[in-house]
Amino acid sequence: MIKTDAMVWADMARRKKQFHPNEDWCSVKLWGLFTWGLVSRLIKSGELISDYTRRNRTVWVYPSPEAYHKHIEPLLTKSIEELTFLSGW
Repeated sequence: MIKTDAMVWADMARRKKQFHPNEDWCSVKLWGLFTWGLVSRLIKSGELISDYTRRNRTVWVYPSPEAYHKHIEPLLTKSIEELTFLSGW
């Protein structure tokens, strides 16, 4: 299965809900671990932020404030099971 941007956002919402439910979203630094090829376009557009480079191949990322409010926050109304399904797991 080829992952899409929507699956990336769903996986990040799942991680927030499952591992950081009571933390302020901007204090969470381990939002998601993805392959460079999957998220490089989102990093280049500024929606995702990372200190890693293409050389790393697998990168930790976190969302920009705009991306959090636009893509992740609306998904937090869903259950962990729904988010797991939407993220392709």
